[in-house]
Amino acid sequence: MNTYESVLIVPGNLSQEETQVLADEFKNLFINCGVSEIELAKLEKKRFAHPIKKWEDGYYIILRFLAKSETLKRIEENLRHNEKILRSSFLRLRKR
Repeated sequence: MNTYESVLIVPGNLSQEETQVLADEFKNLFINCGVSEIELAKLEKKRFAHPIKKWEDGYYIILRFLAKSETLKRIEENLRHNEKILRSSFLRLRKR
């Protein structure tokens, strides 16, 4: 298994509480896809340098987790159909 970091960007018109609920939903989705040891690394609102899908700001939800590469493909497929996500990115973290 590899360690990954996921960055999910959602619209900035949500409240902090709504964004926290959404982050919990994403964590549950990841767990249902087969992820282990998931943690919410960061949740913060930022202004974009350039608009993303006509939004000027948004919340960055950063999750760190352990998963197999096949699991990552299932997660990406599930997130692709979610209209609440403006942009998503996955990084494989190096072992130290």
